[in-house]
Amino acid sequence: MEAPLFLQLCDLLLDRGYWEPHPTQWVGIDESVAICLLCLNYNERHRVLAERFQHSSETVDRHLRRCLRSLVRLERDLVRPIDYHIIHPRIQNKALFWPWFKGGRVAHMIPGSYEMFYLILIVPFHDYQQYYAVDTAYTNMSGFMTPFRGARGTHQERAARALFNRCHASLRNIIERTFGVLKKQFPIFKGLMHNYLMATQNNIVLTCCALHNFMCDHVPNDVYFVEEEADGALADNINPFNQMARAQQLDMSTQGIAGWNEYRRAIADHMYYHQHL
Repeated sequence: MEAPLFLQLCDLLLDRGYWEPHPTQWVGIDESVAICLLCLNYNERHRVLAERFQHSSETVDRHLRRCLRSLVRLERDLVRPIDYHIIHPRIQNKALFWPWFKGGRVAHMIPGSYEMFYLILIVPFHDYQQYYAVDTAYTNMSGFMTPFRGARGTHQERAARALFNRCHASLRNIIERTFGVLKKQFPIFKGLMHNYLMATQNNIVLTCCALHNFMCDHVPNDVYFVEEEADGALADNINPFNQMARAQQLDMSTQGIAGWNEYRRAIADHMYYHQHL
C-alpha cells in the first residue's frame, strides 16, 4: 500500500469515528495501522514487529487487536453489494445461469468484468427462496443448496441433475477464486493462526475483506486484481449501514430437508425442460 493510500485509510477511520484516540497512549493511529498491515500482508511475528517499532510484544498485540476492531467496523461499509436490486451481467447474460440463478448477494469482493462475491442465489420459482451455494460437505437443507450426489434415476433425471451440478459448480468456482485472491494478497491466511483467539481470527478475515475492497476501489489496476480478472475471463470461456438481506429461518427438520430436496429437483427439472424445448 502506497503512502498516500495508507494516510487516506487512516483518515477514513478517523472521519467515520471508527478510531477513538486514547489520551494516555503514545501509539497513534498511523503506527497502529502500520503494525496491523505488516502483520496481515507479511505475516510478521509479534516479536519481529516489537523489534521494528520498538515496543513490547504486549503493546504490539494490544494495538493490533485494537486496529482490527476499528477496521472491522469499516467492513460494514465496504463489504456489501453495490445494489441489492441489480443482477450482475455475467449472470443475466449467460444462458448457463439465467434465469435459474437470479442474483449474487452479500459482498462484492473482486473488481472487474467478473466480480467475485459470496453468493446467496435467488431462483425465480415458487416463493423466491434464498440460499447459499455450497458443496457436498454440507447437508442440502433450507438456506444451503448443494449439488446432487450419485447417478440413480432415469436418463432424463440423471441429465437434469448433471446440468444442475454444472451450473452450480460454475457459480461456486467464483467463491473458490475469492479465497485464492485473499491468500495471495494476505499471506497470514497461508498458515495456521494458533496464536490468535477465535474472535481475533474472525476479525482478521473481515478486516482483510475490507482492506481488499478498499484497495480495489482506489487501486483498480493492482497486480492481484488484473491477474484474477484474467483468470476469471479464462474460466468463463471453458448508506454506509445499508440494511442487509433479512436472514431466513433455517428448517432442519426431516420434513424441511425433504421439501428442500424437492425444491432442488424442481429447479433441475426446469433447467432440463428449458434446454430441450
